[in-house]
Amino acid sequence: MLKVNLKNKKLKRKVSVGILTYNHELFIARSLHSVLALKYENLEILISDDCSTDKTYKIVEDIVLSTKTIHTVVMNRNTVNVGLAGNFNKTFRDLATGDFLITLGGDDMIKLDYIELALKHFEEENVMLLDFNGTIVNEMDEVKGIASHLIGYRKLFSLDDYINLRPISTFAPGRMIRKELVQSFHPIAKQCPTEDSILVLRALLLGKALRLNENFIFYRRHQSNVSTPSNLMKMSHIQIILQYLKDVQYALEIGIISERQFKKLLNIITYELKRRELQYSPVNRYVKRLKLIALRLVVKMRF
Repeated sequence: MLKVNLKNKKLKRKVSVGILTYNHELFIARSLHSVLALKYENLEILISDDCSTDKTYKIVEDIVLSTKTIHTVVMNRNTVNVGLAGNFNKTFRDLATGDFLITLGGDDMIKLDYIELALKHFEEENVMLLDFNGTIVNEMDEVKGIASHLIGYRKLFSLDDYINLRPISTFAPGRMIRKELVQSFHPIAKQCPTEDSILVLRALLLGKALRLNENFIFYRRHQSNVSTPSNLMKMSHIQIILQYLKDVQYALEIGIISERQFKKLLNIITYELKRRELQYSPVNRYVKRLKLIALRLVVKMRF
């Protein structure tokens, strides 16, 4: 039996890239190829198809079976559609074995030097979550701008920022998180329509979140995006708030926040529900802006 002496070789931290896909037959090939092209040595690639009704999974199978790669590749197809939260839980709780997790949509792409830079900042800053910017592309891969641009190169966010209603700039596509954000909490409820802001709050409960002004993601904008204005108006924001409450309650139970912080967070989460109801309502945007300012002032006066 051949034995290799690894004593003097420092193994890189394991990273799991999870591609969450549903009816992405037009885009999944480009998304998957961008991940397969990554040169990071200790990489696990997970493609989880949420029971697509088109050719998405067949395209994934064809690419994986015909591509030589040094990476571990895992394909999963849900037998029924479990929704975004269910697919997230399946991918990152049940399948992922990495210390760090990257969430990527089946319609988005990632740049080659992403992982090395991201891990460097995780080690230096000791953060729980890291967001970058994204280059917006359309269905034809034409560049249309920058998504969620950040002023300055970097910004660090804490639970104190959230409690005091300071702006927290995030960008979910292609974010990297520590595995603790998944394993230290209960699964995200299947009724919750998104994992985006859930992970941000969890990161602030456990530590800090970092945002860098680097464009490492190609974010595809099309009518099926969850984040389109029309889809945001349809989204069940009460389910997001209920997930916040569950996570904050659990954080209190396991002792990572104090009772004082818990009471403040309840107030902020109540404000968050009212803010969402107003922001995503069909109310005139100028009236909406005034009401949001008034709501914010009322909440701040309570402290």
